[in-house]
Amino acid sequence: MEIKYKNTFRDLIKFNLYHHPRTLFLQAMSIFSLSVFLWEAYRVWQKANLSIRTLFIIWFIVSILWTLIFGSMFFVCIMLTNLPKLHKTVLTEHTLTVSGSGLVDETSFSRTEQNWSGVIKVSQNRHYIFIYTAQHAAHLVPKRAFVDVGRAESFYNDVCNWWRAANQS
Repeated sequence: MEIKYKNTFRDLIKFNLYHHPRTLFLQAMSIFSLSVFLWEAYRVWQKANLSIRTLFIIWFIVSILWTLIFGSMFFVCIMLTNLPKLHKTVLTEHTLTVSGSGLVDETSFSRTEQNWSGVIKVSQNRHYIFIYTAQHAAHLVPKRAFVDVGRAESFYNDVCNWWRAANQS
């Protein structure tokens, strides 16, 4: 099965917004920062005589802002360190060929082959199919590359079946 697509910078942003909040590092940092903030909020609440509802609303707003700011800084650092390379090699037309033996990704700059046993994870959301080849790297297949939703689902199911079969043996 062969699919042709071209990733855009927006696709990379969406991938990072999907992927990084699911990483252990960002989750741990969020829990740590929320814990520190909760402790400080509790200390303020004891002194200021605020209602629990007011304290919770303040905590909720600040927690969201803190997570967005921290996540954005983390994302920008990652993107800026890789941006020059990405424009040339990632933001180009890809031809992804998948079969029972693995997948082949071809661009005008490279050709990579990957066995299914080397694929770490396969997942999807409403707009993309992610075939992870490393902890923070994936083939980002936009579902817009398919003629219809049914073909995207069929592609995803085939990829999952081949990946599971390779990892069971």
